[in-house]
Amino acid sequence: MVRYLGLLVVLNSLLIAHGFSSIPSFYNEYGYGIKKTFDKPINPIKLSIIPTAVLNFAPWLELHHIIAVLPNRKDNSLPRGVFALDFTPIDQGNPNTILKLLAGKNVPAEVRVRYIHSVVPIQVNEKIKETWGQICTIYNPLQSKEITELTLTDPIEEEDMKYIQKVVERISKKWGGINPKMNFYNRNCQHFSKFCADFIKRCEVCELEC
Repeated sequence: MVRYLGLLVVLNSLLIAHGFSSIPSFYNEYGYGIKKTFDKPINPIKLSIIPTAVLNFAPWLELHHIIAVLPNRKDNSLPRGVFALDFTPIDQGNPNTILKLLAGKNVPAEVRVRYIHSVVPIQVNEKIKETWGQICTIYNPLQSKEITELTLTDPIEEEDMKYIQKVVERISKKWGGINPKMNFYNRNCQHFSKFCADFIKRCEVCELEC
């Protein structure tokens, strides 16, 4: 317990020193929340960046980003589910992993992709937060990778969701690569969420050839 408290003190100090925020500056450009979309209504996709706890023992530090990607429908209706993804260390429960991150070292990481069923507009962020914690903490790294691969290849009936599935797959490949690494200071989950926002912003009538 003392070790975790020490890590928390160090983490708090580094977060202040490096200017981390639960609402980073690029939110001002891209909007925040499920109802916000991009300037051009032609974009077939919208996203929500959802701050969640960065550490299980410090739930008030909502600095970890989960990205929900949805179709930008004219009637604002939601599909039967949403694609959600994040970028996280593989062995995040290990104190040594946290120490390496705080020391500025690279650690093995993964882009996790999940399909979350049965969401409604008012509760979508809360639903994703709740479901994410349930479905992402019960698997080992190999199982998690397999679930991501299945999520990206499972047949989807709705045409706009098929397109989003391809977009999410491209994001995962472009950011993750073969052996993705995370760095706490220059390649973390907030950098990933900005990458997602930039990529989706370019997807106005996107052919996914970029």
